[in-house]
Amino acid sequence: MGALFLTVCVLDGLVLACVQNKISKDSIRTMSDNAVYEALVFGIGAVVMGAFGGVRVCSPYTVHLGVVLGILIILEGVFAVNALRIGSMSLSTMISMCSLVIPIIPAKWLWGEELTWQRITGIVLMIISMGLILNLITEFTEKKKNAELEKVEYGVSRKWAFFAFMSFLAGGVMGFNQKKLTTCGLSGEIMPYLFYGFVTASLLGAVLYFYYKNREGEGLTLQLNRKNMVYIIPSGIAMALLHIATMKAIELLPMSLLLPISNGGRLILVTVIDMWLFKQKLSVEQLIGITVGITSIVLLSL
Repeated sequence: MGALFLTVCVLDGLVLACVQNKISKDSIRTMSDNAVYEALVFGIGAVVMGAFGGVRVCSPYTVHLGVVLGILIILEGVFAVNALRIGSMSLSTMISMCSLVIPIIPAKWLWGEELTWQRITGIVLMIISMGLILNLITEFTEKKKNAELEKVEYGVSRKWAFFAFMSFLAGGVMGFNQKKLTTCGLSGEIMPYLFYGFVTASLLGAVLYFYYKNREGEGLTLQLNRKNMVYIIPSGIAMALLHIATMKAIELLPMSLLLPISNGGRLILVTVIDMWLFKQKLSVEQLIGITVGITSIVLLSL
């Protein structure tokens, strides 16, 4: 059953990534747009959670964990978007995805999860795979060469480093938060936990919209017409199903198996789909990354 939920995580995450990529390129141009999109997606997701039994009496601790989840979701998103806006897309994405190591490293001592050498090797290979697929080596080589030609200093800004690190930290703490619910005898309250998390994230998204509009001067350009709602509504449903499947998988599988395969497997599939459906030519670096990623998944499954 754990493998089934893990498969759903990867496939649903793939669908969500494709939908988000489409609307991001077509309609989201400002931080206000992004905030409204997040508010709507998590609002729709909260409705889905409510339909699945999220609106019911539960432990105050579940409500607390759910509210913290919603805060972490928004923080991770805000920091990640800001890192992408001012720095390397590949490196920002890579650092964000590597947040999986935060809950994995202490899992053996906190939750008694088995962490074999095969899994440690698999985790390292998956991180290497993600870096290769994101073309980190090529990107840094080209940027360094251009900097040398233009006789300017090449490096990363402190502001970008702050946003990237905070995105990494928020994503990792989120994994702790999710695991905490399943290890303190509250696994039966997953739906209320996610409901309160999504409601909190939706409300914070609305707050961010007014902040970006009034303090940063970034107006709303995202139109809530039929064309965009065709993407926004499926995004909310897919987001809800992704979190449900993730929580079920966390309950049944060790973090050292779930997180690398879920994150890395999704990236591998997105890359392969770009090649097959959209005829995007892959670099040698990316092809090696896919091969290393598949090897990693095999090792993690042992």
